Amino acid sequence: MDRLTLQIVLMKIQGYSTHEIARYLKITEKAVYRRMDRLKEKIKKYFNMRGN
Repeated sequence: MDRLTLQIVLMKIQGYSTHEIARYLKITEKAVYRRMDRLKEKIKKYFNMRGN
């Protein structure tokens, strides 16, 4: 996971909205959603590979 995606995840956990995250990181809201979707897919693949 790259640094920007990690920042997004940590901010989400802290309760920031997608709009707030995008403004703070100077990226679009679409970019926030896209990075979260990619991370979800990576997590799914990881658990599917482990047989869970």
